[in-house]
Amino acid sequence: MSATVTTRIDDLPNDLNEPALSAPNGKLTPLPVAPPAPGQLILAVEFRSIDGRSWNAIGSGATVAAAIAWAQECCPGDTSWELVGWEDLYGD
Repeated sequence: MSATVTTRIDDLPNDLNEPALSAPNGKLTPLPVAPPAPGQLILAVEFRSIDGRSWNAIGSGATVAAAIAWAQECCPGDTSWELVGWEDLYGD
């Protein structure tokens, strides 16, 4: 494996028409850091109807219960759907 240096190691700008970037007074200024995003779960959820049909849906939410509820809203509305199981696709 080889590496290619893509930045200059001297104080010259990369483009002659572009000013050199430097920190004021030779010191770095820390940038504000955004708070972490709230937890997000994505689940593959399986449901079964009372007449024996099955339905799979993807659910998303901050909790397992919220993700399952979201997935259940995606089921066809012509019958009642019971939870069979779920599998984590993304999240904690």
